Amino acid sequence: MQTTPQKKKKTGRLPKLTPERLDEVILWIQQSLEHRCLNYHNICGILDLGICGETLRLSLKARGMTSHPAAQKPPILTSYRSKRLN
Repeated sequence: MQTTPQKKKKTGRLPKLTPERLDEVILWIQQSLEHRCLNYHNICGILDLGICGETLRLSLKARGMTSHPAAQKPPILTSYRSKRLN
């Protein structure tokens, strides 16, 4: 006779941000360019999340959102600039 396994209690620490609250944070970040340019520590302070920036970074990374500085294009040489304009 085979028995069904009993449900076990979840182990580990509960997340500090609920999935619903994380959804709200993601929507807030996506609302404007100014919000997207803020670092994680400032976002936590503005929204009063009660977590540190590293915790927010890891939570967003789990959802597929990362933050990194934009790549800077190299300066255009004057010879190339004159060829483009002609």
